[in-house]
Amino acid sequence: MMSTLAKSQGLKPREAAAMKDCVEVLSDSVDELR
Repeated sequence: MMSTLAKSQGLKPREAAAMKDCVEVLSDSVDELR
């Protein structure tokens, strides 16, 4: 999903990677809260 979003928004590869890292961290945080 994130790669599709990155391509459609015209993000640079570095920006897309940063977004992916951010989503992974958020996902881990949500898992810890459960």
